[in-house]
Amino acid sequence: MSKANQWMQELGLSDEKFQSIVGELKTAVEQHNNKVPYETFENQLKNSGFSKADAQKFMAILYNKGLYLETINSWDYKPFELVKYIRQLES
Repeated sequence: MSKANQWMQELGLSDEKFQSIVGELKTAVEQHNNKVPYETFENQLKNSGFSKADAQKFMAILYNKGLYLETINSWDYKPFELVKYIRQLES
């Protein structure tokens, strides 16, 4: 099992729930022309029930799956934990 899939299980995310959250993020991302600020993106995930740490783990999963790359790569600031999670999924 991949690390991303393991994290999805730890977060209690079915494929349907994952897709639902991705859909919720789409509106915020489109409103900002794919350059939604980090804080807004994180807050959207927190509104979906994630803690800060779990939101960052979810962002790493998105990145690993090739979703919202333009948005995530546009952030001047990426918390250390998010960068760490992304690197863990890349290795």
